[in-house]
Amino acid sequence: MSNKVEDLESRLAFQEDTLETLNKVIIEQQKEIEKLNTYVRILKDKISSVENSITTPDNEAPPPHY
Repeated sequence: MSNKVEDLESRLAFQEDTLETLNKVIIEQQKEIEKLNTYVRILKDKISSVENSITTPDNEAPPPHY
């Protein structure tokens, strides 16, 4: 009976360690996701500003020889 209890305690300790490790990984992944979302938002803003500053041929006045 004592061996069974020790075995269960050992397994529990191992599971707690595994859960702690997984929790740390999840926290790091969430930080990375937040950072990537920020980068995507910045890139979208830059693309939008570039698109707004570029004039397309449809918006340009015709050349003077017309």
